[in-house]
Amino acid sequence: MCCLMKTTSRCESYNSMFKVTSGSTNTLVQFLMCFDTAIDNQTYNQRVVEFKSNTTTCSFKIGLDLDVHAAKIYTQTIFKDVQKEIYKGIINCFITNVNVVDNLKVYTISHKDNRCNFVNQFKVSVHMLEHSYECSCMGFTHVGYLCRQIFCVFRLHILKNIPDRYISNHWRKGALPSRVYSISQRLSVDKTEVSVLRNEVTNFVNACVDQLAFNVD
Repeated sequence: MCCLMKTTSRCESYNSMFKVTSGSTNTLVQFLMCFDTAIDNQTYNQRVVEFKSNTTTCSFKIGLDLDVHAAKIYTQTIFKDVQKEIYKGIINCFITNVNVVDNLKVYTISHKDNRCNFVNQFKVSVHMLEHSYECSCMGFTHVGYLCRQIFCVFRLHILKNIPDRYISNHWRKGALPSRVYSISQRLSVDKTEVSVLRNEVTNFVNACVDQLAFNVD
């Protein structure tokens, strides 16, 4: 998430995290100990979030293929945001005009509020040869997942999956490999050839289990 934050917001986030475990009067040794504690806390929280994403069954509002695909690739928290955009793209967004110039289609998407009043208009540009989509709201650039206007166009084009180019790696399930959390990665202990090989085998098995855990076939 840090890559999407402004520098000021990022610094404030870091400061807030370290203020919990550190103080201005700490010595260098104390600061390093507090730093390790903060990192351990972040690692633990990350593992908890990943466990919930991998073991929680998502609920589907409309049961579209796009909805199901999003649940498979995104973390639980991000899936809820993406699911909202997919739902709003069907319920609140309407294509009111289409302009075609060579291999470029420009859709005008009108957006209704909960009172069924049109409140906004956006342009979705579709490059037919490149199969690329871009919305004037720049939502994908700002938050890293597609907006409701593009999902509205996806429905017209009968797309069942979100194209890979529009799936940000940092929002995916298992963005961090399991070996990142192994003790050998955090503590430089037992670097013998046998130990290193054992850790590699264990990490490989864990990665396979993560991939196949919910594959019934």
